[in-house]
Amino acid sequence: MSSRTPLRSTAFGFHILIATVLLTLIQSSKQDCIWYGVCNTNIYKHSQNCPYNGTAKEMPQDGLELLKRRCGFLLENSENKFCCDKQQVELLNKNVELAGNFLDRCPSCMENLVRHICQFTCSPNNLNS
Repeated sequence: MSSRTPLRSTAFGFHILIATVLLTLIQSSKQDCIWYGVCNTNIYKHSQNCPYNGTAKEMPQDGLELLKRRCGFLLENSENKFCCDKQQVELLNKNVELAGNFLDRCPSCMENLVRHICQFTCSPNNLNS
């Protein structure tokens, strides 16, 4: 009877390990945002995002089309939930066009900047971006 006790302890430890791994995976797939939408334009005419502590929201089809123009890599997964709305994507595209005036001579510079801006603005997990 005592020979079964270590086996039960090992099985119990294994179940705890599996539960911990599953909880970690579930937690890491959670979509957390730090902002959503535009709520203010300051005195310098810079748009300011609204604070938002929640999950990513579904992007409408016309917003997805805009997002695809510059941030197509964000659409690689089958989700269409993001931490930005259509207005933020419009502003993103406008600001990227302005940056393009200076960075188009360096395609890799432009690509890196755009990738960073897309991740920072719209990633469905921008809490960790």
